[in-house]
Amino acid sequence: MIITENDESKWNDITGTSYNYPAKYLKYLTPGTKAIYFKGRIKNLDFRSKRQSDHPHYFGVGLIGRSYLDETAIRRAYNCDIIQYEPFDSAARKFAFVLG
Repeated sequence: MIITENDESKWNDITGTSYNYPAKYLKYLTPGTKAIYFKGRIKNLDFRSKRQSDHPHYFGVGLIGRSYLDETAIRRAYNCDIIQYEPFDSAARKFAFVLG
């Protein structure tokens, strides 16, 4: 599963710890699912120092843990724990995900 993290977002993501998402993705973000983090092209240069690249890139991997209802959301949304997070040393423009 590819999970996208934007520099500016209405979602309350904490990189490598938790991912905030709409209810329609609940069936995909199940415990044990392998996930790869993705960022799109930079839109606000104020975030340049917090990114590995200005270009779209993959920047880490982890496993989806438990999901739970986001009690603060206006519309139905969830958070899931990210476990075994490993950031990449540098931005990856391509990624081959090996299932095992």
